[in-house]
Amino acid sequence: MNDVIMDEKIIEKYNPFWKDENSNEYSYVYMRKVFLEEDAKICPDYDKIALYLYAYLASWGMLRNSFLASKNYKVFIPVIIRLHTFHHKKELMNVEYGNREKYDIYILYIKEISDLISEALMYENDYCKFSGCEVSNKTINKPTRTLVSKIILGTYGCIPAFDSKFEIGWKTEFPKIRKYDEILKGIFCFINNNINMIDKECRRIKCGEYYTPARIVDIYFWIKGKCGVEEEKK
Repeated sequence: MNDVIMDEKIIEKYNPFWKDENSNEYSYVYMRKVFLEEDAKICPDYDKIALYLYAYLASWGMLRNSFLASKNYKVFIPVIIRLHTFHHKKELMNVEYGNREKYDIYILYIKEISDLISEALMYENDYCKFSGCEVSNKTINKPTRTLVSKIILGTYGCIPAFDSKFEIGWKTEFPKIRKYDEILKGIFCFINNNINMIDKECRRIKCGEYYTPARIVDIYFWIKGKCGVEEEKK
């Protein structure tokens, strides 16, 4: 892990997405911008954040073959409330990648907020819980790790989106690191080892202030995975 250095040419392959201001890459930028602006308020506009979250996830393909296809943006209001009120939010939004002693606690917090997000999407009429209404505990959905990770990436920005291309890209570089906890630790180590190049990329790209190290790593391994899939098709 310590010897793995990012290949700058891999990141450069993503330039067309940044150059096209109509690309779905900017859905992430708008999502992060709105979340950071509203989350800083004592009384954020949950409705507004949920609408942007819905649009961001839709443009990233998360409505396809999903229970979300039959929902509107308000299904995310309970998610946003949980994200805003989570007691370890500041730690996850300011991960100290150079402090390896904190990795285990970060992973614990990530699992905790992931469970809260899943719970918020799992139950019908969950929004009523926050209005004092009686609700059923009938389970109707099981959010995937990909969905939950994309929500966390677009808000806290502390982990990549665990979609198929990212996972393919990760396995090409680290085939022996497969357990979720180990992957998260590996990502933190990878970021720490390449933090100078990652910071350089954040300064180079437009709207870089909304990018996090985890998003750059997400892009990096997504491209590697995409290249791997295209190579297999040849």
